[in-house]
Amino acid sequence: MRLIRFMPLALFFVPLVLRSQNTPAPITSEGKVHITGENPGIRLLDKQGGATLTDINFWGVDWSPAGAGHVCFVTTHDAAGKIDLRLALYDNPKLVDFVAKETMGKLVQNFNDPPYKPLKATFTSTGDSTTERRQTCKSDEYNVELVWRNFNEGSWGEMRPPNGFHMTFFVITSRAAEVFINGKKAPGSWFPSSFPASYLAYAETWRK
Repeated sequence: MRLIRFMPLALFFVPLVLRSQNTPAPITSEGKVHITGENPGIRLLDKQGGATLTDINFWGVDWSPAGAGHVCFVTTHDAAGKIDLRLALYDNPKLVDFVAKETMGKLVQNFNDPPYKPLKATFTSTGDSTTERRQTCKSDEYNVELVWRNFNEGSWGEMRPPNGFHMTFFVITSRAAEVFINGKKAPGSWFPSSFPASYLAYAETWRK
């Protein structure tokens, strides 16, 4: 009788033991996370293979030592190549220097030279990553709208640049992009190039 009484209890625990034995161990990796989030970009040129007239570097930061938030770096040039607009639109002021100096400044030479003009802004995103994505960055003085469309198939990538960082990301390049500043089209046009002229980059994580 005692054997019969305890048998159902034993049957209850057997699946739990087997399940725990089959549970995969968590994957860990060496290195300290520096920043993670999305980092899409747009470059508009004066002609195929020509000079960049509008350059956009956008960060939607999920985590960093400077906190979470958004920062959009906007640079436009006139026909002579002179910078006529240099903005850093943000909703977390700590992210401006952290991204400009400690992140992008470690990857792109002279990224913060000359420095960007910081402006507090609000950020909204519409659309999706299959047909069209729109990102609006709005300050008191400027309304910057970024548009990506005609997407290619996304792919997982990684980079190990000579700056000590290991970068991983899911990137979706696009075959068309536009930038509007206060309702007017920004200088330049989209042209294909060896380095993608426009892309969405999700789950971008830098670690050392």
